[in-house]
Amino acid sequence: MAADVEFNVKVRQVYKDCDERSGCDRWLTIFLVDEATRKATCSVMSRVRGIRDGQLVAGRATKIRLDRFRPGSTGYRLVKEVGAYE
Repeated sequence: MAADVEFNVKVRQVYKDCDERSGCDRWLTIFLVDEATRKATCSVMSRVRGIRDGQLVAGRATKIRLDRFRPGSTGYRLVKEVGAYE
């Protein structure tokens, strides 16, 4: 990964997992962005298909490389931007 690449990942943004292989719908809420390690710490919410009538299940916190936050088959797409008033 090039050192001069800029990522626009911000705290409180919400991303959806684009990877269909996971078998569930998964959303990430960013709560920490570490530019030094180029990772974001996120809380994970998921909706497993066919289980619990589609209820959202709170998951764990996880760290994900910033370069994964782009739409693509194994990336994440932005679904909620942080508002200007926030």
